[in-house]
Amino acid sequence: MRLTTDQLRSLARLLEPQFQTVEQRRHMLRLAFEDRPGVTRGINLGAATPEQFALNLLGHLQGLDASAENGNAHSALGQLLDTVVEQTTGDGSGLAEALLVYRARLDMPEPLQPFDEADDETTAPHLPASLDDTLPTPAAERSGQSKAVAASAGPSGVTTGVVAAGGAPGGSGARAGEPARSHPRRRRKRGPLKRLWRRVRRVVKWQIVAVALIILITVPTVVTIAILSDTVARVQESLGSLERVTGQLGRQSLANLTLDDYARLQFGVRDLARSLSGARQQVSLLRPFAGMNADLRAGIKALSAAELVAGAANDILEGLQPTVFTLVGGASQQTVGSQLTAGGNIVERLQLGRGNFLNANNRLAQAQALIDDIDLTGVSPALLLNLNKLEQYYADIRNLNDILVDADQLIARAFGLDNNGQNYLILSQNSDELRPSGGYLSTYGWLRVRQGRIVDFGYSPTTTLSPNPPPTSLVSELDIPAWWIQYANPIYTAWDGSWYADFPSTARMAAWYFDNGNNPRSPVDGVMAIDIVGFEYILRGLGSVTVPGYNEVVTPEDFRDVVYRIRAEGEGDVPHKRFLAALYRQILEDWQRIDEERGDEMLNSVLQALREKHIMLYFTESRLNEIVRLLGWSGAQVNSPGHDYLMVADANMGNKSNRSIIREITYDVELQTDGTTRSRATIAYEYSSRLAEGDPAVRPEHYAQIDYFNTMQVYVPLGSTLTRASNFEGEVHTDVVNELTTFVSLIKVPFDTLDRFQLTYNTPPIVQQIGSYRRYALLVQKQPGMLDERVNVTVTLPAGVTVVSTSPSPVASYNLGSQILEFRLTLDTDQWVEIIYE
Repeated sequence: MRLTTDQLRSLARLLEPQFQTVEQRRHMLRLAFEDRPGVTRGINLGAATPEQFALNLLGHLQGLDASAENGNAHSALGQLLDTVVEQTTGDGSGLAEALLVYRARLDMPEPLQPFDEADDETTAPHLPASLDDTLPTPAAERSGQSKAVAASAGPSGVTTGVVAAGGAPGGSGARAGEPARSHPRRRRKRGPLKRLWRRVRRVVKWQIVAVALIILITVPTVVTIAILSDTVARVQESLGSLERVTGQLGRQSLANLTLDDYARLQFGVRDLARSLSGARQQVSLLRPFAGMNADLRAGIKALSAAELVAGAANDILEGLQPTVFTLVGGASQQTVGSQLTAGGNIVERLQLGRGNFLNANNRLAQAQALIDDIDLTGVSPALLLNLNKLEQYYADIRNLNDILVDADQLIARAFGLDNNGQNYLILSQNSDELRPSGGYLSTYGWLRVRQGRIVDFGYSPTTTLSPNPPPTSLVSELDIPAWWIQYANPIYTAWDGSWYADFPSTARMAAWYFDNGNNPRSPVDGVMAIDIVGFEYILRGLGSVTVPGYNEVVTPEDFRDVVYRIRAEGEGDVPHKRFLAALYRQILEDWQRIDEERGDEMLNSVLQALREKHIMLYFTESRLNEIVRLLGWSGAQVNSPGHDYLMVADANMGNKSNRSIIREITYDVELQTDGTTRSRATIAYEYSSRLAEGDPAVRPEHYAQIDYFNTMQVYVPLGSTLTRASNFEGEVHTDVVNELTTFVSLIKVPFDTLDRFQLTYNTPPIVQQIGSYRRYALLVQKQPGMLDERVNVTVTLPAGVTVVSTSPSPVASYNLGSQILEFRLTLDTDQWVEIIYE
């Protein structure tokens, strides 16, 4: 038996607790219909409220059951109820028992309708409004006012019976079987309008007109909903498949990419493009009704724009095919890393694909025009959210293609393939003595690249005269904060004392220092920074390096031991800096002669160092900088309009102890209804003797001061205001650096202790509004030179809101008056947290 509307509403209220979040909804539907995935196609998991979602789901399933005519044994609605009963039996809620009542009603046969096909066509059939409406009520039996149809027409059209009160043929008071008595009536004159009206009434059956009007109004709406639901389901299925492929590829190194991987990626993009094309054609049938529905009107344009974006992505992949084919040597299982020496051909292959990149440009321009033309008036929040995602996808593809259009020329310039050559400055950062953008510059080098090969290079220790400093008259060009290191000669600040956590800012200042000192190979075309961990990764790729003149064989495992042993045995800093310069020179020489056997290992090591900010790149050519920024190799800070932001940057001012210090960040944020936040950042330091015992850089006999003296900067959204600082002995300065607010203070962590420092502050509005949805996004950026650190994030949402989606998934979620989500991050690279709620 089918359930009535009222019964469905009551059932939806019972099921509401099972559908609070999108994750709960997806889990329950997967349990119920794992063997029938088509049943849930078209269901919107992001419906406005749990009750509304449950009601939509129940109506959808009952509609499927009605159209399938397959009996209660295969009832989709019954299947859902059975699953929920199974999941809730014995939990003490009583839900299972209540659902069994509805399940029993579903198994009841449909009642006979109190009319048949022989009834007069003008008699409207009685449809049951509830389970009990099909049974006569005592009141109806006693009233004598129920009507029965007893008239039928014979072959000649003569009436053989009449409708009578009381349910029997005949006139008032007539006994059963007796003919009805005739009563003469007086004829009344009717005007022409009344006669016309009477004729119209005879010709036109108003019940049919009413039904026709209902069909004209509801059928387009039902068809529109059905088509849109099917369309969205197909597109989401294709998009999900593509995201799974990109997710798998994202977890492996670029050096391990094969042609088979590339083919899977291409198939995923093409399948999405086909789904979007089919959806657009299907929905185009509804264009005549677009004016009646804001979602339909916007959805038609959005589908066309999405199809163009997917087509542009396919153009990009086709344009990159010759380059990928060259990198893998033409073999389906060959990897990129094994053919790294084919770099001279990459520019030519990119030139072959330039036509595809230009085609992608045209598609993206058309997509932008459609996106700009979408009228958002009256559009549902769910569609607004999808449009927001479409704009993000568009921006990502647009940025990538803008680079690829000129990539051949840019790469040719970067590797000196135009015969002019390029000069690069190398900053060797000692991350054991951490600085905001990597580490203390103990040594530096320069190299010249032509035709993709290093043709000349040099490496030297850092001293007051090496590299040559700029004239002191240029110090006025520097804007040194009052809270930073104050040198006797402030010009040195530009080389060693950079306070920037943003590597491009540090690189620009170092290049300024090098160029204005008229050093060899200046002016430079770019800057490369490599810290201690980065050199360890490179040594892992090489296997080992023999340092000429020192009779030392250095491996990744003993690299730091050798360096600090030589430092301890020498007199002052100069001997070990000279050793480092000799070591780094040999690393560059060995790197150029690497064989194919170690090609994969080397490329994987370098890519890992780039991803984790142990190697960073900066170019004076802004377009090249855009490439490394998109790849995540720039070490740049990301300004915070429209999202929350947190970065902690240390500057070790006393020793080389950072490898023995464990730093952990805890961030608690309470979202306010006006989009602002109340935030608290807790930074904990553990500096234990247990860890220091195995660290060659921490030897008490080498230092007058073994305690950790640190200038700590905490970067937060621009315009944030500090309300409380806990455990700081000195003043906490508030400054603006790189369009971010930073809280700065000098702290001390004594050897073999654990200490915590806490900052409480308010941010300006940073929560985005998308229709009735809200989007909170947090970017936690890793400090260059840091090893992996743990970050614990706790987000308290405003009271009464419902979570729609989160990324990544929280490790815990609970409600203490407001919903609270907890996340655990490993900060080996920059991390995002996103929560969408309503």
